[in-house]
This record gives sequence, structure tokens and C-alpha cells, in this order.
Amino acid sequence: KAAPPLHRAMMPSRLPSISSRLTEQLLKVLKQLDLTKEFSLNDFVQRTLYTSSSIALYGPDFPIDTYEDVLIYDDGAGLHVRHLGLFATASTVAREAVFARWTKYLIDNWVPEKGGHLVGSTDMMSEVYRGLKQADLSHDELHRLMCLILWSVHTNVMQLTTWVMCHILTDNDVYTRVCQEIRSFVTRHYPRIDDITQLDPRDLDDDAFRFLNSVVQEVMRTKTVMGPLRVATRDTVIMDEGEKFIVIEKGDLVAINLQGMHHSPSFQDDPGVFKADRYVNGAPYRSYTFGCGKHSVSPTCPSYDSF
Repeated sequence: KAAPPLHRAMMPSRLPSISSRLTEQLLKVLKQLDLTKEFSLNDFVQRTLYTSSSIALYGPDFPIDTYEDVLIYDDGAGLHVRHLGLFATASTVAREAVFARWTKYLIDNWVPEKGGHLVGSTDMMSEVYRGLKQADLSHDELHRLMCLILWSVHTNVMQLTTWVMCHILTDNDVYTRVCQEIRSFVTRHYPRIDDITQLDPRDLDDDAFRFLNSVVQEVMRTKTVMGPLRVATRDTVIMDEGEKFIVIEKGDLVAINLQGMHHSPSFQDDPGVFKADRYVNGAPYRSYTFGCGKHSVSPTCPSYDSF
């Protein structure tokens, strides 16, 4: 029920305007920081991204003071996915607190006139909410699904960006090469730093960012734990490396073992080693964070470029 409206809403053509809003808010948040103080890397990266992306995507009324609860919920998210919420009590409490606040925001800021929109949010998020409201979902299903979307957007970008920063800041060679790429590109195209709000994130696929993109790909290879879930549409049987048959029944959830693939010598050279330049000249196998095959997340999808 949710897939068609989500697919319609997340059109690549919306990416530049969303990126401009996000970059503008990010610069505002960074300029407000007191750089005479010390910050933990987690707090600097994650709180900054949570604040800026929330305001950019959902508007100034979005309850950004839910940040701490989002982190607590995130800590136990893996147990919830496995239906082991009993062992994540604090995460469950935080999830329900976030759900209540985010649901109130959605209801309070929804204006039904002219097809309906969320006040202050991007057209994309308004269309997502509008489409789900028309998708024959219950009130609880609708708002829990919206909260799941909001949470996944935040946690994926925050966690992976933190790891990217970790590897950049703890390796002098990586730090120097990334800085050189960024400074070279920005000097040529954005002499005024505020003009970077006009950057189309698809420009980051330019060869000018070959090394930085390799670092991001390597982080996704080494740090992604769980890939996209799929649902079996019919009963089927597959063979596990010629040793045994595995029965998959219609309706079963199927997940790729990303850790196994990303750390297998069959797919990567020295899979246990973080190589920042692994993808500079193209590796034989890429990261499968976004899935593979016809149902993978393509480079034209906003969530792909957000990384």
C-alpha cells in the first residue's frame, strides 16, 4: 500500500531543491556553534544533521528536541526488527515518545485545502504524507509508517556520516586527500561558501570527488549491517552453495547477509582491511548497501544521493 505513493513522491527531480534547503540549514546550524567549546564527534555530526535535516525536510515546527529519544530508540532498533523488543525496554519507551511527538506534529501541521500539504515541509514530504493518507491505511498504520520513514532518513545518514568523519579524522593521509578534493572543487565553483547551497548533490559524482566517494563506499561496505528487506511473493526453494535446500514461503521476509558479502574474500581483496581508496579506480564488487538487481535503490533516488 505504501510503495506506490513513496515511489511517486521521491522523484529525482526534487533532489536539487531538497539539497539546497538542507545545505542552507546545515550552514546556519554550524554558524551558531560555539567553536571555542569541545564537542564529541557523535554530538557534532549527529545533532547537527538531525537539527538541519529535520528543519529542511519538515519545517521549523518539527520537534527537534526529540533528538535524545531518537538515539535511545536507535540503540534498540535491531532488537525491534527481530521482534525482541522485550530486551529493549528503554528503546521501546523512547520509540513511543518519539511516535507521540512526531504524530502530533504531522496532525497539527496538515492543511487539507488544495489537496493537502504539511506546513513548512518540502513538497516531497507533503506528497508522501498525502499519498499514505489515501492508501487505505489505518490511523495508527499511517503515522507509524511516517515515523518509520522519518527515523530511517535520520539514522542512516547520521550513522554513516559519523563513520565517514571518523575515518577522515583519524588518518592523516585520508584527511589531506579529502581536504584537497573539497577545496579544489569549492574554490573553482563556489568562491562564496554560502553559494554552496546551490550545489546539486549529483555533482558529487564528478571525478573531482573520486577519493571522497571511495571513502563513503568503503564505509558503507564495512559498516552496513542490514540490507533492504524483501517479501517473497510466492513459495520457492533455493540451494545453499550446493549443500542444502532452503524453503522460502510466500510472505517470508528475506534479507541479504551484507556483512557476509562485504567481508567475503570471494567478493573483496583484504575484506577485513579498511581501504579508503578501494573504489577510486573501480573495485570488482561494489557495496551492496542499497541492494542489487532490478529492485535495488538506483543512483537516481534521493536517498542514494543523500549519502
